[in-house]
Amino acid sequence: MRGLYIHIPFCKSKCPYCDFNSYANMFDLAEDYTNAVIREMSEYPECRIGTVYFGGGTPSSINPEYIAKILAAAKQHFDIAENAEITMEANPGTIENTADYKSAGINRISLGVQSFNDKLLKTLGRIHSGDDAKNAVLMFKKAGFDNISIDLMYSLPGQTPEMWKRDIETALSLPITHISCYGLKVEEGTPFAKSGVTPQDEEADIALYHMLIDILKENGFKQYEISNFALAGFESRHNLVYWKCGEYIGLGAGAHSYFDGARYNNIYNVANYIKGGKIRENICHLSDADKAEEKIILQMRLTEGVNRDILNINAGNEKIDEYIRLGYMHQVGDNVAFTPDGMDVSNYILSDLI
Repeated sequence: MRGLYIHIPFCKSKCPYCDFNSYANMFDLAEDYTNAVIREMSEYPECRIGTVYFGGGTPSSINPEYIAKILAAAKQHFDIAENAEITMEANPGTIENTADYKSAGINRISLGVQSFNDKLLKTLGRIHSGDDAKNAVLMFKKAGFDNISIDLMYSLPGQTPEMWKRDIETALSLPITHISCYGLKVEEGTPFAKSGVTPQDEEADIALYHMLIDILKENGFKQYEISNFALAGFESRHNLVYWKCGEYIGLGAGAHSYFDGARYNNIYNVANYIKGGKIRENICHLSDADKAEEKIILQMRLTEGVNRDILNINAGNEKIDEYIRLGYMHQVGDNVAFTPDGMDVSNYILSDLI
């Protein structure tokens, strides 16, 4: 089954580290944008959908009735599985009536917490406080959501190991089922890049990452991907579609798709997307060699790894065995995967393997 991604590009404010296709204070376009997303659905055939994901931007920043309208239209146009995982990203600073999302059909929430430390949140330009984040989790739980994920960030300027440990422990004190954790990356063109903000050095970054892995493991959260951890049965099914090279349809301005063997994206400009017409660009039909390379890059992000025979075609058994001997990779059944030490240098190893 395919995944369905729906991009909501609206935000109350733009975070200084963000390079996603998102825009502050353009809510006057939300209704027309909703109708444009529904119009785009007609460009695709009816097909089986196993997961739906509202990302952004900040989907929770627009009126919940627009989320409900898009999801209702998707259920009419596509064959969405009865047990589909339907996720919506939310910002703790834009939460009002959580029950509206439940009644709309959302069954999984992904909260952009980033930190519970007010000082660090201010550094990140977030519009919520640590208490707002905790209250948001509890509000969604009270509304009947049993599948709640949060995002946390590390390697932040001024973040001590003690601060990071408190953030992890605070997260674990809440009724969550999934945690995504990312080291700060300063992308070109962002306000952080322009003002010279830098993440912590590599040694500190690795130390914080391993602290995370150890604490979460002790508390029953299994690492299943480089940056993702879940209680048993609560892995992100939608993201697994990406990492396992499954096909997905992306709707909305700047959304990416992998459909019928081709990768492409929609135009990024919101007003032009609303106008319609030719909205797809950068269409690339993947060769068998392209598909094999993507499978290695994406599936090696998973702790279950990739089939050794596939890796052998590109890298050769001698190179694989050498990385296993060095302790950077290990055999997992018929697959080869990174060890925790290998994940620290995964980008270097992948460039060598492909």
